[in-house]
Amino acid sequence: MTPDKAIARLQKKPNDPEAWESIYKHMQSRLNAYVTSLVCTFSSGPKEPPRDVVHDALSGFWSRWPEIKKTIPDEAAAYAYLKTSCRNSLIDKYRHDRSAQPLLDFLSLKFNQTSEDSIVRSLLVREVIAAIPGDCGALLRSYVNDGLSLAQMADREGASPSAFYSRWYRCLEKAQDLVQTKKPRG
Repeated sequence: MTPDKAIARLQKKPNDPEAWESIYKHMQSRLNAYVTSLVCTFSSGPKEPPRDVVHDALSGFWSRWPEIKKTIPDEAAAYAYLKTSCRNSLIDKYRHDRSAQPLLDFLSLKFNQTSEDSIVRSLLVREVIAAIPGDCGALLRSYVNDGLSLAQMADREGASPSAFYSRWYRCLEKAQDLVQTKKPRG
């Protein structure tokens, strides 16, 4: 079955297993090549392999199909949607790694002289986060425990990314102030 026929069948019968299998088989190798090229071009190796990024995009495509099927009339539109989904996923992973790094680097460097044991260091980082008052402590705890990107956290809280990012950086400053034994900023 061609991808265009599979899309047409899915428009009529959204749970057609043969059509979904055809889409998956056809798109997977092309998307793997696309994600691999992005990772190689920008030298930003994600923590998970490209095939996992592609699988997540295809799974999201399947779960969102009832909402998006009117905007996906053919193979080209499906491929464009999936490429965008893969690219956005890589961007989110990059932002997640980049935004956590200042806090984790700072706290890790601060406690490097305490112990060579990473478990002890991890406990100290968690202790600092636990000592941060109010919403900032909860925000940083959620970030460390849930492993979400900042964009996902903003979405979960219903905040705009720009408002959420400024709040995030204020919380990082509070954590740094606390570790440097200054009074945390209000």
